[in-house]
Amino acid sequence: MAKKQQQMPTELKGMPEPKPATKELVIRFNPVKLAKGTIFVALLVLAFFAGQWTADGDLGSNATGAAIADNLAADVDAVEVEVEPETEPAAEANLDAVEPGAEPETEPEPEAEAEEESNEVPLEDQEVLTEYEKVEVVLDGVQSKGMGTWGKMERLDITLTNNDKGIIEPYEINLIVKGYEDREKRVPWPDHLKQVGMGQTVKPSIEIEGGYSYNEGTLGGLNNVGVTIVLLDKRGTVIKSYMSNFKLN
Repeated sequence: MAKKQQQMPTELKGMPEPKPATKELVIRFNPVKLAKGTIFVALLVLAFFAGQWTADGDLGSNATGAAIADNLAADVDAVEVEVEPETEPAAEANLDAVEPGAEPETEPEPEAEAEEESNEVPLEDQEVLTEYEKVEVVLDGVQSKGMGTWGKMERLDITLTNNDKGIIEPYEINLIVKGYEDREKRVPWPDHLKQVGMGQTVKPSIEIEGGYSYNEGTLGGLNNVGVTIVLLDKRGTVIKSYMSNFKLN
């Protein structure tokens, strides 16, 4: 027996057939696996950049440093700084420039120089002295000629300084040798130095006319001979005396 076809109601005819229901999409992820994957990728990136830095380390670092230095210099030059002039006194500025513990330099005063120049009195305006207080005479050396056990003094090297306020007029030297005290020798003072002004120093080498003979036996040796000079003016007044020991040839 044939089955009857089921017919749709007349009110549903002409309407689209309903589509099957959409399936719901569900996404699931594992936090542990995600973290491991992220770390792995980060390690790969770091390894890549580390290789680049190692290969280009020298050139890159130098070029980068030079570029940074140039940029900084350009920035500094580009900046205009306005500095207001200091109003401190010049004396304070000079004191600040002096190093600690150092004394500031002082320029000579013209007045002091003028006073020193005024103290230089011409020789013709000075008084000739007859009393002597600040005169110094030194026998610097005795030039002698040895002849075995005896010898002869030939010259006296003398330094004379006049610190008195006036002219001194040396005339002669009285030469005395230890062991020959009874045989004094008069040695004339050089004619061109017969006047020595105040503040003046002269160093003549004076010849002993005829020499002064000596004997080693009388002197008791030639290595330490006492020699005295007495400087006299033309009136016979003692200007200054000096004594020292000398080695004779």
